[in-house]
Amino acid sequence: MKKYEWLVQELLKTLKTLEPGMPLPGVKVLMAQYGVSQATVDTALKLIVAGGFVQQQPGGRGLYKAADDDFNCDTIDLITSADVPEENVDNRFTSSYFYPTLLTVLNQYLGERRMHLRLTTVPTFSSSEYLLSLIRKLKPQCLVITMLLQYEVSQFLEQSHIRYALLFPDLWHDVPHSILNDNRLISRLRMEHLVKLGHRHIAYVKPGEFWQRDQYQRLLGFYEEMGRWNLVARPEYVLDAGGIGEEVYPRMCALLKEHPEVSAVISGDQHAEAVYQAAADSGRQVGGDLSVIGMDDCPIARY
Repeated sequence: MKKYEWLVQELLKTLKTLEPGMPLPGVKVLMAQYGVSQATVDTALKLIVAGGFVQQQPGGRGLYKAADDDFNCDTIDLITSADVPEENVDNRFTSSYFYPTLLTVLNQYLGERRMHLRLTTVPTFSSSEYLLSLIRKLKPQCLVITMLLQYEVSQFLEQSHIRYALLFPDLWHDVPHSILNDNRLISRLRMEHLVKLGHRHIAYVKPGEFWQRDQYQRLLGFYEEMGRWNLVARPEYVLDAGGIGEEVYPRMCALLKEHPEVSAVISGDQHAEAVYQAAADSGRQVGGDLSVIGMDDCPIARY
């Protein structure tokens, strides 16, 4: 655990002892109290401010514990993508099985608190100008976004003091603005399942470029879990999917040919079909002598 992460935990413990509106100790006091640098204190304070636990004093002089009413709201705005499939779009890779579950959970959560959910659907690849115009029109109190968010939009939300959370955050987003902020748990559950099935030689298909925090965390979790189970994460078992995944099929064929001992593959859902096809063309039977496990639940990866 990094120092600033430890300090965040300590500050949250301190906040539990304070009444709303009470001030937090100053930077120099925190440095002396916890024996850390100013950079560590600044980073920790930035995180708890972003998380809504404290607010800035008028005039920017110090921080105080936020009251519950300061970060509660009557309505949650949910912006999600809901494209009508086009002729050149493979509908099997959509998340139609995922979002109804998200809506059900959010509605139940908000209903228990007598809050409301306002749903807005937009094209998947909406421009920053379009999203900014929409957000200005909605004037949200609290915002949940289930699609990739451009930096310009994120900056606007920060400057406008709009509380928001991202389901699929980029690497440059702060963790408090992420719902799925640590995907290593997903890695742990997948590995436990595969190890209990008896697998010891496990391959991993990783994206060509890490542009989402969850992708990076999943790979880190894979390495951590391989070590936890005393398994060797051989470099040749980690398959690069290429720029947009078009290289998965030939590379998976080569891996299965060169390493017949591989008995399980962890793959992103978008690459599942290529993995299935490579397995079939290599004489392997998915569910027989080869297990394939995905990460989400789009239709093509349900089996």
